[in-house]
Amino acid sequence: MKIQLSSIAKNDILLYARKFKSDDPSLGQKFLEEIKLKAIQISENPEQSEIIYENIRIIALDSFPINLHYTFETETETVFITAVFVKKNIEN
Repeated sequence: MKIQLSSIAKNDILLYARKFKSDDPSLGQKFLEEIKLKAIQISENPEQSEIIYENIRIIALDSFPINLHYTFETETETVFITAVFVKKNIEN
């Protein structure tokens, strides 16, 4: 299974890593490690998340308020992480 990141996703990951590192020096590395683990999890079971819109799936990180948006192409067996977003708090 191939995993690819868009240039936007790469930039966002680095931006969030710097932000978390500025909050606590150990958090930047922990964030990058969790991104890697979540990418492996996606590659092992890319259809675990439902399609939310236009073939985009979303999976949340466990320890950070971040969602990864990705697509999966069955023909090429490629996961493409398109974007990284902060989770929105929705209050009723």
